[in-house]
Amino acid sequence: TMARLPKGVKYVDIPLQHSHSDVLKSMARPLHPEKVVERIRQLVPDVKIRSTFIVGFPGETEEQVQHLADFIAKHEFDRLGVFTYSKQTEVESGNMPNQVAERVKKARRKKIMSIQHEIAFKQNQKMVGRIIDVLIESYDDKKNLYVGRSQWDAPNIDNLVYVRDEEGNRCVLGDFSRVKITEAKPYDLYGEALEDLEPQTTISDLAMAST
Repeated sequence: TMARLPKGVKYVDIPLQHSHSDVLKSMARPLHPEKVVERIRQLVPDVKIRSTFIVGFPGETEEQVQHLADFIAKHEFDRLGVFTYSKQTEVESGNMPNQVAERVKKARRKKIMSIQHEIAFKQNQKMVGRIIDVLIESYDDKKNLYVGRSQWDAPNIDNLVYVRDEEGNRCVLGDFSRVKITEAKPYDLYGEALEDLEPQTTISDLAMAST
């Protein structure tokens, strides 16, 4: 459906949880995450994928953590979160043997996030020079910049786009602005507001179009 709808956002949030088949079986999660990622990218060009993973699940080995690290490095997720397993005694996993020590969980999370930090910066650098639509949501008085999100950014968890409006009339809170990306950081983008040749699309316009 997403591939057939030109007005749909090209953003998929799919919690894969792990890459190693033995860990996924222990979690009772679907297998073959690699096929899922490849299929999404095949069907939806320019899609950005967010996923979440868990490290430190009972019985997880260093070899399995390395498998996850290699998987993430290979597929270069645009957005990614990593959580340490939290033991809950009222569920089956909380009573499994070979519980992983907290310090080991934290070290494994740090390892994965260091890989993702480099990937995120690399992916954001690809955006420099592109012209995208940004939903303007606030103004940062300290930076003297507008703050918004692109279609690839979920609220509160993904990138922010900081926008400079040199003309002073191209950014309006609650409206979309056409922005040229000029700088990339690992988790944020910076850009310049451009003069729109077409009327801006507002949130109310989108709501009316969907009814």
